[in-house]
Amino acid sequence: MGQRVTKVCTINIQVHPQNPAPTGRFNILILAMRPLLVLEEEEEEEEKEEEEEERRKEEREEEEEEKEEEEEEERRRRRRRRRRRRRRKRRGGGGGGGGEEGGRE
Repeated sequence: MGQRVTKVCTINIQVHPQNPAPTGRFNILILAMRPLLVLEEEEEEEEKEEEEEERRKEEREEEEEEKEEEEEEERRRRRRRRRRRRRRKRRGGGGGGGGEEGGRE
């Protein structure tokens, strides 16, 4: 590597959890050669992507909650229908069926 060092920079390197021992010089060289604006743009893009993912996740959760509420409402309706049918059968309604006197004693 026939490069001369023209500036001395202090660079913070964050170690990635899956790669705890990165080759230091290689990483420092790449980071030092990349312009700061590019790094800032990449950080902004990552933040936007994270926000978008969070928004999608919240939308999915809201949709699931609405779905569960609709299902619960449907269950309640079915229960009411069943109860009504049972009551009609007990009372002998519906045009000539049921008990002799039209209900339980």
